[in-house]
Amino acid sequence: MRVTTQGEYGLRCIINIGKNCHRGPVSIQFISDDEGLPRTYVEQLLLKLRRHKLIKSVRGAHGGYLLARPPETITVRQIIEALEGKIFEIVCERRARSRVKCKYQGEGVLRQIWNEIKSNLEELLDNYSLDRLIREEQSRYPDRTNSRTLSER
Repeated sequence: MRVTTQGEYGLRCIINIGKNCHRGPVSIQFISDDEGLPRTYVEQLLLKLRRHKLIKSVRGAHGGYLLARPPETITVRQIIEALEGKIFEIVCERRARSRVKCKYQGEGVLRQIWNEIKSNLEELLDNYSLDRLIREEQSRYPDRTNSRTLSER
């Protein structure tokens, strides 16, 4: 498994939306400024999250982004997979898609290890909800709670 900046920053963006959407839609500019990320990059990340129905957009002068469903129903696995694709891909599975036959026909001695790692990793990331990340961040960094008004967003 390898989480790129896309996964890391995408998580930061959706946490930001989750922390701030109780005040209304969160704008791209607000997220960009608050997270210190380029606006165009934030736009790309939010587009992926929206395509996977994790967030929804609201148009208009006070538009922006909201969570598409309650944060306790959104897992870190869902977020990472929306941004980066499969969390852990076994070589034989990747080869099968490219029509290259695996020498061991999926029965190699390493297959069991990879399947176990994949299963454990998926279970771990499924156990972390967006709600949990939001609560943990707010408890660790209470002074980082945004006090901007809706008009500044």
